Amino acid sequence: MRVESRVVNDGSTDGSLNIINLYKGFDDRVKILNQENQGAAVARNNGIVAAKGRYLSILDSDDLFDSNMLEEMFLHAEKTSSKVVLCPFRYIGDIPTAKRGLTILDNFDINQAFDIKNYPDQVFQVAAPNAWSKLFKRDFILKNNIFFQDLKSCNDIYFSYVAIVLSNRTSFLYESYVSYRDNRNGSISSTRGECFNNIIYAMQAVKKILIREGVFNKVKRSFLRRSLNCFAYEIQFVKDADVNEFIKSSSGFLEDNY
Repeated sequence: MRVESRVVNDGSTDGSLNIINLYKGFDDRVKILNQENQGAAVARNNGIVAAKGRYLSILDSDDLFDSNMLEEMFLHAEKTSSKVVLCPFRYIGDIPTAKRGLTILDNFDINQAFDIKNYPDQVFQVAAPNAWSKLFKRDFILKNNIFFQDLKSCNDIYFSYVAIVLSNRTSFLYESYVSYRDNRNGSISSTRGECFNNIIYAMQAVKKILIREGVFNKVKRSFLRRSLNCFAYEIQFVKDADVNEFIKSSSGFLEDNY
C-alpha cells in the first residue's frame, strides 16, 4: 500500500515550506501544493481534490497522528467496507488511553459498519465534528460533493456531519490514535471569537442537507442537542462586548428549529 501526503502550504511565512521541502527530499510520497493564504477550508478542499488514494485523512498543524493510525484505520475500513471510520482523540498531555470526542452506540458490534440514520437520536452525538479523527472514502466524498465550508472557524462541522449523515456504512475504532494541541498560538481556535456567528452558518448549512435528504424531522432532537453543545463551546471564545449578540443569535436559531 502506497500512502501519499498532499501537504498544502497556505501561504505560510514561518518557515514551514522549508521543513516540508526537507521531508520531500527524503520521501517522494510527499507532494506540496502551494497557494496564497486563503484559510484552512480552502487548503483542505484543494488537498481533497489533489488526493489520489482510496481514502482521505485530514491532518492539521496542531494535530499529531500516532505512527500506526492510518494503517489501523485503513485496515478497519477495508474489513468493514466503511465509508467513514471514527476514532477517539486525546489532548496533548492526556494519558495514551484517553478517549475523547466519541460515543460508542449501545449494543454496537465494532466489527460491523452501520447506517447512522438508524440511530436518529444519536446522529450528532456519535462523534465530535473535527475531521482529523476520522477516515473518509474518497470516492464517497467526491460523489456527494462534500467539502469544507469557506469559514474561518467551524468549517469542519459541515464536512464531518454531512459525511456521517450521508454514509450508510460508518464504523468505530475504540483506540485513540490522534492527539490535539489545544489553544496553540496562531491556530483557528485562538481567533475564533472574532467570527462567532460562523457556528450559526455551519449548523444552517447542515440543516439544509438534512431537509434535502428528508430526515430533518427524524433527527431534529439530536441536531438541536449538538447545536446547543456547539454554542456552549463557542461562547468561551466570544468577547464580552459580543456575548449578548451571540446569545441572541444562537437562541433565535434554536427557537426557529424547535
